[in-house]
Amino acid sequence: TGTTAGQFLKLGTNARGSSMGDAYTAVTEDVSSIYYNSAGLNYIKMKEVSFMYSIWFEDISYNWLSYAQTTKYGNVGVGIQYVNYGSIDEFDENGLGSDKFTPTDLALTVSYGKNFKGLNLGASIKYISSKIKESASAIGLDVGVNKKILEDRLSLAAVVQNVGTALKYVSEESQLPMRLKIGAAYKVRENILTSLDIVMPNDNNILFSFGAEYCYRLNNEVSLSGRLGYNSITSDIIGF
Repeated sequence: TGTTAGQFLKLGTNARGSSMGDAYTAVTEDVSSIYYNSAGLNYIKMKEVSFMYSIWFEDISYNWLSYAQTTKYGNVGVGIQYVNYGSIDEFDENGLGSDKFTPTDLALTVSYGKNFKGLNLGASIKYISSKIKESASAIGLDVGVNKKILEDRLSLAAVVQNVGTALKYVSEESQLPMRLKIGAAYKVRENILTSLDIVMPNDNNILFSFGAEYCYRLNNEVSLSGRLGYNSITSDIIGF
């Protein structure tokens, strides 16, 4: 732990995925696939937009904006992930305040998904920029796959994320938080979904998470969903 830079790349980008413990690799089928598994882009049928704004502790804010659409050559999408850590006082070697600075992290992602002989494939390329006092940048790559079987009740997926160059601050280099995620999602009934992810990161032990979702449909246009999730990285049960 603490051996890689760009930790913001691990932050989820939608409420559904977070409430299911981030066990979302085989679940994602919309514009959020740009972050979770670009192979899921193959399920979208129209133009989709997603925006998230999250207020963290102190003055830290976390933002996500994404767009995806279908084309005759496959489905494409673009996402922007941005973290602002607020204004921080700077002190000199004598402990005297000398200035203020605002650290930020940014990732611009371009994704592409295509179905090839019944197998959903996807890839994303990222431009990553991190600023403390000095700036560092890197290029990352995600590659994902997804396949549905058993009359589409079982979804199997895998994705490798953040394979790329190192972030270099002046003379110090730090690798990106690369991870391999293997996921499965099973539709127990039409309105009950369960999911499981196994995560193998380069900066931690093997992690796992699972989630469950129950959807109650009020009519053809409105439904209510309850979700639970567990993630071993925090050993907490979450959901809403």
